[in-house]
Amino acid sequence: MSKLTGTTNLNNRFSKKEEPEELLQKKEKLTTVKTNRNVTTGLSPKPFRLTTDDISGLQELTEEIQSMTKKNITEAKVIRGLIGMRDKINKKKLLESIMHNT
Repeated sequence: MSKLTGTTNLNNRFSKKEEPEELLQKKEKLTTVKTNRNVTTGLSPKPFRLTTDDISGLQELTEEIQSMTKKNITEAKVIRGLIGMRDKINKKKLLESIMHNT
């Protein structure tokens, strides 16, 4: 009986992984998969309570913004947009509004 010679598929897999680091750094992978920046799954939700006036105000603001575009705008997107504008918002006026409306 003769002994088998050569390499197995398992050995081939490991030998492919042991490429020099220079080659690994030069390789650029092309992908058609879009990375989603706003991943909210897996995070704990942040529930908060709004009065009926606050809810209607948020709905009105959402409708006004929705009328400006064909893209679907939700109340959560409006809140995210406001959070994204936090550097442009006057903090003193925001604080005054918070104190006045709560």
